[in-house]
Amino acid sequence: MDLRGYIPAAIIFNFPSVFHYGIPYHHLLAAVKDHSALLIVDEGNQTFRLKEHWQRWLYPNEDGTKGCAEWIICSESSSSSQEQPVMMDHASSHAHSSNNSSTSTHPCTDSETEST
Repeated sequence: MDLRGYIPAAIIFNFPSVFHYGIPYHHLLAAVKDHSALLIVDEGNQTFRLKEHWQRWLYPNEDGTKGCAEWIICSESSSSSQEQPVMMDHASSHAHSSNNSSTSTHPCTDSETEST
């Protein structure tokens, strides 16, 4: 579970008790989105979390923070339409708001971008 309480749907959908039904991944994700009264679905990142009280399930880290790296799916806008998941750690997820650095690395690319 990431620091915002979201968990990748792929983890849950690969539990044997879910997987053995043989329902396609995107059908499961759509069913959760359309019919669950308990979950919020982030379709872009293919993750979901509880609507209420999700904070109680965050796992504490050694540094006192809670949750693991964010799960972000990046779509390449060039010739490839394949989505690639990217794990962002706590430091990377806050790099965009820092004014002390003149460059930052975007989680969906390996290149650094100049901040203005």
